[in-house]
Amino acid sequence: MGTDKQRRTLILSVFFSSLGPIITLVAVFMSNASTQVADFIRRSVELFVLIMALIVYQKLKSPQLSDQRKQTYKTIMSLSLIIVLSITTMSLLTLVIYNINVREVPEGTVWLGLLIAFLGVFFNGAFWWRYSAFDNATPHMVMRSQKKLYQAKTLVDINVVLVLGSIWVFNQAAFVYYLDIIGTLIVAFYIGWRTIRSMTELKKRV
Repeated sequence: MGTDKQRRTLILSVFFSSLGPIITLVAVFMSNASTQVADFIRRSVELFVLIMALIVYQKLKSPQLSDQRKQTYKTIMSLSLIIVLSITTMSLLTLVIYNINVREVPEGTVWLGLLIAFLGVFFNGAFWWRYSAFDNATPHMVMRSQKKLYQAKTLVDINVVLVLGSIWVFNQAAFVYYLDIIGTLIVAFYIGWRTIRSMTELKKRV
């Protein structure tokens, strides 16, 4: 029964996370805030990671799976994650450099991105608690990775709420430009940190 609950939670994670990139993509066209673009890229990458986690979890459940095959699946998941996170980090840093050169104060409406980030704090916090309970009850590689992912997702969503909330309240104020740059950098550094962590964990297993 416990395993069924874990699988259902993974499926729910993928379902709720699949809505994020769609809604934030619409939000990107409503505002030129780079934090909005960064949030869209971040949610798209995290959706890929969640789908990979569900696939690996399903594969690891097979009783016929050899230890070598299990290690192969874990390595494939880690390498895919590292490649995608690396490309994403470079893309976000390029976006920051572009915005520093253009020096454009964010304009447009950010309420949709703010709403999805606010809901993200609630839902991601709930999933963080759920995966922590699973991993504490029965330690599992996928549950542990999801716990860490949702911890980071919750903290980043809090950052996005603060930045987009400031842009919404202080629209067109000069300092909002700097808040937007800082918000994008925070998301970029978060993804960069996850890249380094993933590389370190892969080295330990190889």
